[in-house]
Amino acid sequence: MDNPLLFRHETPVQLRFADLDSLNHVNNANYLTYLELARIVYLEQVLAMKMDERYSVILAKATVEYRRPIHLGDDIKVYTRCSRIGNKSFDLEYELRKTESTGQVLMAVGHTVMVAYDYDTKLPVALPDAWRQKLIVFDNPSSVDK
Repeated sequence: MDNPLLFRHETPVQLRFADLDSLNHVNNANYLTYLELARIVYLEQVLAMKMDERYSVILAKATVEYRRPIHLGDDIKVYTRCSRIGNKSFDLEYELRKTESTGQVLMAVGHTVMVAYDYDTKLPVALPDAWRQKLIVFDNPSSVDK
């Protein structure tokens, strides 16, 4: 996941003083908040999804690998892409990168599993064909279940 060219979607992150821990770098828990921000923007822009719709997604799994500490004042962007599409779920991969004068530095990588969900029945559902097509067109994931 070290090639930002594989990611077509980016979300800038505004770091806040409240994000810092006692060691003066961003607390590890806030990385998940940055992934959440990027995920919501990605879903709104790529799938035209509104978070208050009957059919939406729920988070089934989230992982973060920390590479370097982020500090207040760093110029951070989260790059997001769909890497797998299943029958009821899809995977999103993330890279948190800091922009410096010499280029970008990888600060962390993340992965989430998103499950299509019917909030009326409170059950997972098959991915709508419209979502599947939009994900394929936008990101061309390496694994797509038929």
